[in-house]
Amino acid sequence: MFDSESSQYKVQLIFDIKGFMDVEKLTNAIVTTAGKHDILKTKLYSSRKGVFYQLLMSSMDTEIEYEEMIDHQEKLEKLLADQYKIIDIENIIS
Repeated sequence: MFDSESSQYKVQLIFDIKGFMDVEKLTNAIVTTAGKHDILKTKLYSSRKGVFYQLLMSSMDTEIEYEEMIDHQEKLEKLLADQYKIIDIENIIS
């Protein structure tokens, strides 16, 4: 999902998790996995001519946001609908 305030494209996934979730362990697992697979630490940039450049980051910032959605059906439905919006990557300039 494109964040117009920061000019960044962010991956947004929605999971239905039942029971306890240890956010710190999940964050550590994501960082460890990204450390083993360079493609997960890659940023794409586009020139004004539409040429894309790939930059491999030495590390990545990982922030996991979560919210309990019990009794928030309308908000959950909006999040699910927004998850599938089309991103025009050619017009995203970082």
